[in-house]
Amino acid sequence: MVCKGTACHVKGAPQIIEGIERHLGIKEGEVTFDLEYSLESVGCLGCCALAPCAMINEEVESNLTLRDVKRIFSRMKRDSNGEDC
Repeated sequence: MVCKGTACHVKGAPQIIEGIERHLGIKEGEVTFDLEYSLESVGCLGCCALAPCAMINEEVESNLTLRDVKRIFSRMKRDSNGEDC
């Protein structure tokens, strides 16, 4: 979930959403073909001081940049493959 509240919007949430859409090959509101990821936006995550932010599973990712999008998904892929165990 990507926050689209005022603080996040001003600090780049639309670009973060676009970056995730490109990375996953889906649009906001859709699910990847393998059902691994979905992308949705929310009005506010309550983390305005950490803007822009997103919630991935149960974790809040804060002060996001487009560079972070690739890093986050690379980390998630590694974690799902058990490489960090």
